[in-house]
Amino acid sequence: MLQDAVTALRDKRNGTILVRGAVDFLVVVLLERDIIQKLADTPGKTLHHKVNDVMIASFEVCASFHTLIPMLRRITAGRLRHMPPLDITSVMGMLTIHD
Repeated sequence: MLQDAVTALRDKRNGTILVRGAVDFLVVVLLERDIIQKLADTPGKTLHHKVNDVMIASFEVCASFHTLIPMLRRITAGRLRHMPPLDITSVMGMLTIHD
């Protein structure tokens, strides 16, 4: 539920959360702003929604073998805020515009 994601964002003092599926594969990147938009649309009823009711529809990823500078340039050129690097089996972390 979205309540769990909001609690995790608060506890980790973070603005982004990666949601994984049953087989540990990345399913979604959930941003604070996605939650805020849903709050505006459904005041007082938002936290009972599922994460997939609020998540962004698509996001870009990169492979763990890519070098850092080209990926940071890709983030800047695409005006992206977040890009998770993946390897074959899992998420390696998160590159952000702040990097």
